[in-house]
Amino acid sequence: MNSTFNGLIWLARTGSQWSQRPRRYGTKSTVHERFCAWVEHDCLRAAWKIVLEQDDRELRIDWEWQATDGSIVKAPLGKWGALVGGN
Repeated sequence: MNSTFNGLIWLARTGSQWSQRPRRYGTKSTVHERFCAWVEHDCLRAAWKIVLEQDDRELRIDWEWQATDGSIVKAPLGKWGALVGGN
């Protein structure tokens, strides 16, 4: 179970695809099934709430000014277009 959770953390931190996760985190299907079950049972939201409460106590973050952005946009010309000036 711990390796599955670590696999989810790895996926969240890297933004990688399910199929690209290191094998040490378990099979793609197991990690995905656990993720779906934890979302359905609100486990991830509860874990996030605990982390935020702990950060608030320890770091005294001014939450009024916090924001997140989860958008991912593919570069129109890919990495080579950027390297050669896009022309």
